[in-house]
Amino acid sequence: MQKQVRNALITLALFSPIPASLAAEAADKPTVNFSTCAKPEWPKQSLRNNEQGTVTLSFRIEADGSVGESKVLKSSGFPGLDMAALDGIARCKFRPAMVGGKPEAASMKMQYVWTLKSKVPASAEQWRRAREGAARGEAQAQFDLANLYVNDSAPSNVTEATRLLQMAAVQNHAQAQSMLGMMLMPGRSQSADPVLAAEWLGKAAAQGEARAQHMLALLQMNGAGIARNRSAAIESLRKSHAQKYDASGPLLGMLLVERAANAEESAEGVALLRAAAGRQDQMALFTLGLLCENGRGVPKDLGQAAAYYEKAAALGNRRAEFALARLRGPAAKPTADNAR
Repeated sequence: MQKQVRNALITLALFSPIPASLAAEAADKPTVNFSTCAKPEWPKQSLRNNEQGTVTLSFRIEADGSVGESKVLKSSGFPGLDMAALDGIARCKFRPAMVGGKPEAASMKMQYVWTLKSKVPASAEQWRRAREGAARGEAQAQFDLANLYVNDSAPSNVTEATRLLQMAAVQNHAQAQSMLGMMLMPGRSQSADPVLAAEWLGKAAAQGEARAQHMLALLQMNGAGIARNRSAAIESLRKSHAQKYDASGPLLGMLLVERAANAEESAEGVALLRAAAGRQDQMALFTLGLLCENGRGVPKDLGQAAAYYEKAAALGNRRAEFALARLRGPAAKPTADNAR
């Protein structure tokens, strides 16, 4: 079989602005100079794990056109992609809204759509074998054909892929159950169903599918389609982390430090975060900075906190830049120009 090379595609969708002023009806809308919006770097762990999805952001455009505070309104389901989207929007430069001829702060929304495509399309023989096997009711072939419809069809045929995944999933095909569950997660498609997503991810997770265990943990953390249960999320992440699913390590570390049932658990969480930081994981570096700044799980050390924030900021983490500004005072406030 010809080896497939993965290519990361990122697209943007801009939503209507919400000017902050009560006199917004007379305001000129802010506009973005897309040439300033360099595409964010796809997190290496996300590429290794074939993670993709859509992130919806809300952010404030300051009167000088820089991006102020931003937050995730709807997650992609992958913290690494969410953080990379936040970092990406921070690098955009806007023409601010104008009210009475004066620049005015405003709020806007934007989507980052992270999509993996194949540089080398599947061969006609691959399609033929998958179609024939799927017609015979073979679960693996149904799963393979669903992947082709998502990744190698132009345009993607999500409806047909979902149908095939359902057929394979009821035959207890763990990867099909996992992929189906992810496609049904909130924010993934118009047919999102968090309850069904949790059900299928739970079935795949019970069979030991590492990605499903990780995704199930995200639902358990947020209470989407399933009862909110941080302890259950920790156990799910332990299972996926034990299978070397890289994205689970820093998230598990964060939850363990947050719960800190005892000193050993807190130390375990810090160790997981440090291991991920050693792999240049932005989220782990930023979290360690917060821990050092607040003396949580580690001795309070503002110098060490700044060092972690600097490393995260050097990797493009916008929140780390703001954290550094908080430590250093108003004169160090980051702007869209000096953040690049």
